[in-house]
Amino acid sequence: MSRPRLRRVTTRPTATDPFVDYAATVLRDASPRLAVVDQPASRFLDNHVGVRHASALFTAAYEAARGLLAAALGGFADCASVHLVESEVEYVAVAMGAITTTAEPAGDGWSSLADDVVGPSCVDLDVAVVATNDKGRTVLRVTQRWHVDSGGFAF
Repeated sequence: MSRPRLRRVTTRPTATDPFVDYAATVLRDASPRLAVVDQPASRFLDNHVGVRHASALFTAAYEAARGLLAAALGGFADCASVHLVESEVEYVAVAMGAITTTAEPAGDGWSSLADDVVGPSCVDLDVAVVATNDKGRTVLRVTQRWHVDSGGFAF
């Protein structure tokens, strides 16, 4: 299947995203190790044959990763800027019905986040995202790289 790539989206990890709200995508739970997003079954999010639009799936992946980053940054999440600098999408199966999307840390940098982002500095973090349908079948995998700019704060 195709693997689209996106380069560079900038946000604050705790900022409200209008399209996330518009797509009825809800962050259910977030910790520094796992973020979970729910997206309901909705004709609004589906195409004319009932398959979830790619943009809706990407929105859920994006919100899960932002939730993970916000939880990992803790009280400093409002000070930091996060930039989605790379996103590789793998469509695994047809997505229909309610979708649950999870984001987890991948690669280096997460365990030493507090040490790496001190003062005016930056760090790149990888996130692994998986979306499943209401039967538990994986429909999407996304690998994202986020650039975190401390905004000059210190832990």
